[in-house]
Amino acid sequence: MALNPKEIHGQPAPVAPAAAPSSAQAKKEQERMTMQARIEAFYRQSGGPHNPQIQKILERHLLYAKDHGPPGKRETIEDAFIDTVIKDPSNLVILKWIQQARLNRQRQVGSGPEHVQRLERELQSLRKEVAELKQLVQELSKRACALHDSE
Repeated sequence: MALNPKEIHGQPAPVAPAAAPSSAQAKKEQERMTMQARIEAFYRQSGGPHNPQIQKILERHLLYAKDHGPPGKRETIEDAFIDTVIKDPSNLVILKWIQQARLNRQRQVGSGPEHVQRLERELQSLRKEVAELKQLVQELSKRACALHDSE
């Protein structure tokens, strides 16, 4: 005869009383709240969505809350993305590839005063070329009008 794992010697096994949630469990539950629930909780704590202090409270939260980057600096989407990528070792290959591509592009394009001077020379050359093309178009337009008038 097979024993039911919930029975000991044919008698029901004692059920352990439910443990009170520890602070770690409570913290995990808090982290599981949906964004909507978090927003609703925020409004309840701050006096509702029409409280004139909401903007100050939100700004302070975004600057100093533990879940929004380093204290005193408002986290951007880029910061959050980079933080996520860096914490996941499987993404490091992608991050290294992006950094290498960015470095290669900077080397190709250049940077600093030399790059600015080169761009200014190219711009001046393009302006000269546009002026020459305008003059050529005007001359061709005059010739076309003269041919049309002579007919």
